Amino acid sequence: MKKTTSFLILFLLCVSMAIGGIAESFDEQTLIQTFEGFTIEELENTTEILKNVLNQKRLENAKIAFNTSSLIVPKAQQAKVTYVTEGREGIKETKVEWSCSDETIATVQKGLITAKTPGTATVTCAITYEDEAILTGELDVTVVDPVKTVTMSEKSMTFFPGDTMGINSVATVTPETASIKTLTWESSDESVAMVSEKGILTAVSSGVCTLTARTVDGSNKSASFKAIVSSIKTEESTYTITERTGLTIPLIYAGSDPSGIKATVKGSVTAQLSVDGDQVSLFLLPTKDGEAVVTLEDSSFKENKYSFAAIVDKSASPAPVSYTAEEVFDNQDSIILYSGDTIVSKNGTYLEVYFRYQEGISWSFVEHFGPKKNNVKISTYEVLGKQVSAWKVRTAQNEDRYGNQRFSGTLSPYYYFDLIDVDAED
Repeated sequence: MKKTTSFLILFLLCVSMAIGGIAESFDEQTLIQTFEGFTIEELENTTEILKNVLNQKRLENAKIAFNTSSLIVPKAQQAKVTYVTEGREGIKETKVEWSCSDETIATVQKGLITAKTPGTATVTCAITYEDEAILTGELDVTVVDPVKTVTMSEKSMTFFPGDTMGINSVATVTPETASIKTLTWESSDESVAMVSEKGILTAVSSGVCTLTARTVDGSNKSASFKAIVSSIKTEESTYTITERTGLTIPLIYAGSDPSGIKATVKGSVTAQLSVDGDQVSLFLLPTKDGEAVVTLEDSSFKENKYSFAAIVDKSASPAPVSYTAEEVFDNQDSIILYSGDTIVSKNGTYLEVYFRYQEGISWSFVEHFGPKKNNVKISTYEVLGKQVSAWKVRTAQNEDRYGNQRFSGTLSPYYYFDLIDVDAED
């Protein structure tokens, strides 16, 4: 009992000495007398405990900081780990040793890690100082089957300000056996489009930027596509036209100058834009049954385009119709004359036709037929740079020089034509 008590007292006194408490209270002779009854094994155990306490005391404010908190290394590749120490300023390092908990997964030499097989291991760095203190730090290392390629299914995608969608499905990672197929995303211009690291895109304003997906498994693979945020779109991606009189579609516009918009058509309709303040609409007129692609362009930047589909139902297909002049006169409020339609002379009399348009208070003639007894076929005319293929009949305004009724018509409030039935005997 006395020996055990002496051992504990001695141990506590040694600890106190180690931390500078009462070291001057003991001389060598006193310590020899105190330890006289101890075995060599007991003295060695006491020494080891004291060394550990000393080491902890010397390193209580010290640590190793690696250049990464954890590390992912593709199989058969290498990665360099570096470190800095804190709390040991001015004390010289005498030895640095690296080790790995499982060398079948990875090996390490002077901080250079070589990945062998998929799995997780712990790399340890042990630094010995001139005061014999040993500082250690640990780093988790994961070895993975790497991603070999990242590809995009789209070269570009078009969005509208305010659109939000996940875009991870656009990217494909191979091989399927890759350990970590996670991607992080970034945008080249967040004033145009933002994208979260998890691949949620938010379109901000019209413009163009590049969205890039990168691997996180250390393979350093990436792929990109162009994000176009357009200033104009329609509510639907496809419209069906069921009336020969056409269809007016309101456009959704997020730009600053709608006068820069133009429409081009490939297929079975013609298109005419109308701008009223900040309200923009598009009138589609069928030319035949079938499909068409309408593309809207805003001149604010080259890629500022938006396309949608128009389908002309057979019921709206403008098959040519023949009218007598009398039918035209009697149905001025309902008849629309399309390209391909014909007007025949009334009761075999001569027929004279003037096509004209009005711009402001001025009139300009587009085409003139007659006086003639043959049929007049309605054609498509270019008026103010637009192809016009339908003309609407309106109420008569006056009489011509022969005393016959005269009237005018228009496709829209900006385009007009006159039809004059002339009595040849006058």
